[in-house]
Amino acid sequence: MAAKLRVYELVPVLEKMVEESSKHKIACIECWEDNLYVGTQSGFVVHYLLEQGESPTGKLTCRTCKQSQFCLQKDKPINKIMVVPSQKKLLVQFNNCVSVLHMETLQLVEDKHAVVKGILMFCRDEGVDISAQTFNITAAKKKGIYQYEFFRTLIAQKGGASLEDAEYRDVAAMSRDGSTLCLAQRKMYNVVDLERGNVTPLFPYDQQTHPLIKFIGPNEFLVTMSHDTETLGMFVTGSGTTVRPPVQFSTRPIEAACAYPYLLTLSDQSIAVHSLLDQRAKQDVPFPNGKILCATGGQIIVAGDNRISLLAPISLQQQIDELLLDFRVSEALTLAEVTFSSSNVDLDADEFERQREGMLALQRRAGLTYLKMNRFADGFDLLAASNTDPREMISLFPDLLPKSSTYNSKVSTTGIHNIGQICKSAEELREAQKALATFLNVMRSDHVPHEWASDIDTALGVLYGTLYPDKLLAFVGKPHRILVGDIHGHLDRLGQHHVLALLHAQNGTARAALDVWKRLDAGEVHDALYSGARDVVEYLCTLDDVDLVFLHAEWLLRREPFRTVRAFTRVNTAGDPLFRADEVLEFLRPYGGQVMIPFLEFLVFDIRSKAERYHTRLVTLYLEDVEHKRKKLASGAQHAADDVKEARFKLQEILKTSNAYHVDAVLERIKRTDLYAERATLHGKKGEHQLALDLLVNRLGDHGAAEQYCADIAHHRDRAEGRKVFLELLRVYLSPTARAGSSTLQAIQLLNSHVADLDADAVLALVPLDWSIGVVDRFLRRSLRRSLHAQRSTRIEHGLARQENLQLRAELVQLTGTRAIVTDGTRCAGCGTFFCETDVVVLDTTGRPRIHDCRRCSGGGASAATSPRTGRGQRSEARGERPQGGRRDWHGGSATQPSGGSDGRRGQRESHSFRTTRSEAWE
Repeated sequence: MAAKLRVYELVPVLEKMVEESSKHKIACIECWEDNLYVGTQSGFVVHYLLEQGESPTGKLTCRTCKQSQFCLQKDKPINKIMVVPSQKKLLVQFNNCVSVLHMETLQLVEDKHAVVKGILMFCRDEGVDISAQTFNITAAKKKGIYQYEFFRTLIAQKGGASLEDAEYRDVAAMSRDGSTLCLAQRKMYNVVDLERGNVTPLFPYDQQTHPLIKFIGPNEFLVTMSHDTETLGMFVTGSGTTVRPPVQFSTRPIEAACAYPYLLTLSDQSIAVHSLLDQRAKQDVPFPNGKILCATGGQIIVAGDNRISLLAPISLQQQIDELLLDFRVSEALTLAEVTFSSSNVDLDADEFERQREGMLALQRRAGLTYLKMNRFADGFDLLAASNTDPREMISLFPDLLPKSSTYNSKVSTTGIHNIGQICKSAEELREAQKALATFLNVMRSDHVPHEWASDIDTALGVLYGTLYPDKLLAFVGKPHRILVGDIHGHLDRLGQHHVLALLHAQNGTARAALDVWKRLDAGEVHDALYSGARDVVEYLCTLDDVDLVFLHAEWLLRREPFRTVRAFTRVNTAGDPLFRADEVLEFLRPYGGQVMIPFLEFLVFDIRSKAERYHTRLVTLYLEDVEHKRKKLASGAQHAADDVKEARFKLQEILKTSNAYHVDAVLERIKRTDLYAERATLHGKKGEHQLALDLLVNRLGDHGAAEQYCADIAHHRDRAEGRKVFLELLRVYLSPTARAGSSTLQAIQLLNSHVADLDADAVLALVPLDWSIGVVDRFLRRSLRRSLHAQRSTRIEHGLARQENLQLRAELVQLTGTRAIVTDGTRCAGCGTFFCETDVVVLDTTGRPRIHDCRRCSGGGASAATSPRTGRGQRSEARGERPQGGRRDWHGGSATQPSGGSDGRRGQRESHSFRTTRSEAWE
């Protein structure tokens, strides 16, 4: 059985009725705010004021102050008092009638409509706020059920369905919510629809016991049913269904009250408090001889025959504290969540935020309490939900918080100083570490502050190394903020050397990373995650530290030679090699020529070095590679033929495309082999085309290669050189050393397919005399046709050139023959400024004179009056006269001034200047 919880405490209100008569026993009570109304067995209604205070010990105290009393009918007990606060009235039932009294004076309202007779019991509509202006009540009479509306001093009967039939009589208990009425009658609980009059039977009850019905919430009622010694509280709706599990009472209740989320029931010896959330008993408050339980106006009052007490709720915080101390975490959380969700309606932003922060603080405490219970997963889930600082949790685990962290632990205030206080075995500690790892992963994915990230990731790295070594490599492969200095000792102790090297590499401490990898490769330390030198080489290829690359390339070349060479094949931002080529070649020499090839290819093909020694060395190494693979082919090695083909292709390509290697040295080296195609290429490089073609035709018998050789020469050099080479090929075909049959056919095919590349006169001089005219007929016809076509094309081009020359000469004559007269009083056609002696005059397309290169003219022109030009026109007008002395008649620049003397010569010079400028302007 679960431990009890203090939810309410009993506070005495009225220890003994002051009336001396034993008949003045309490019959009913009603409470509203600080007003307490007591109905007695002797027919009195007594009004008290409640005054709450606090004792020196901090406990709640309550005392009463009698205000007034009124006797309705002597010796007739008061059955029920109902407060109507909006009307400041009381509805009092006694002697089968309901009367209206004033709340303050308890005086009877003298009105014939203020009294309703024949009422056995009545209830109000619980679904309507008690302070509403309109107050609806439902009453049970002998004939049936009636509805009334109370307003001011009047009780008026309302219309509706007729409920006067026999099935609505004999009511023992009732409660109403809107149009739904739940009642007990004739051993059955029923639900009645007040608008339609429909009756829905629920279940029977024991007639020997008093039936109990209580409104719980919207469309929900509590009804009790007993069987033998068991009593259950059933929660039903207006449709007759149940909405939550039943409550089991230890004793039969006689009264009930609801103060969500608690249900209070009164028996003859105590008050039981149950939770509506889990239907469990939370508290049992002793109260012998209790008869009345009233919950109105936010207060819960309990009374016996002659005493009254107040059930004061324990604060929510105190209840939660007690639950957590008793390790009842789920109950504490449920209570807090329900209270928070029901109280956050219509709250302002500040109050809502305050309550939310309180809820988060509770979740943190609950999470820590779960940790104390060794429920690590549940605890860390709550801590994550409450945004707990992850460093608080990390600090609980010894040596897990980085030494460089600036965080000061605050967890000691919770009573947890070290996880060792909780975990009593290695297995428990491991479970705690797993839960912490999950928690940290959740927290780091929620964009934690920067100052948290390093502590979280470092702790996660240690946890992964301890719990999940296979996942550690993937973890450090993603973005992280692990502090290498803090995790170094942990990883070294755990044997995670490869991960340590990776962290050094990511942190920029390349020397430390390579030192760790070197130790792993040498077998000084061991780590199953280390897969070999390949990954180390990839990292080495990213380093710019020349000395460091040379230092570690030495041992890596023994493991991954061809991959390691790539570390030297890099350039700087200017495009220059990062390493000195000669130094690298000397460094690579002990590892063999094959290791040098990738670096030489980098020099020759990538950065396009023109150094002869690099090209010659690369060709020599290619040649050695071909010879080596041909030996393997001769020994019958598998796939050797493809290797030889690939090696010869690379050799032939560099021989053809490179012009920087030492041809004679390579040729001397290759003459000792039967690589005739390569020899042919080298002879071609030296201009020894006849020797090259002889090798291709007579040694290799590859006529296609020979023709391609000639075509390449013709394509890359001038046409005359190409014709010479094709003629040499024809001479090789017709030479006495060539095979008579096949060579003759190849010669004829060459004549017919390369007419444009062969000179007809030279061909005829080479053709054997014994050839018939039919053999060379096709060649001669095509050659003649090409010659005639070339001759006619040349004539056409000559004629077109002459025609163009004539047109240009005619245009020149026309341009230089235009006449214009310019005097000192003539204005520029563009800007309107008067011409002066220093101006160069040109004619526009309409024959009007303009100033050459005039900025004003090029800008659009303006009249002389507004022209901002040098002011020449303005100066002429300022002198008050126009220049005298005749005019200048420009005829191709010739003036009309007399031709003799110096003026004539000046005119001639000006004429020459104008003519040149005019022609240039038109051009």
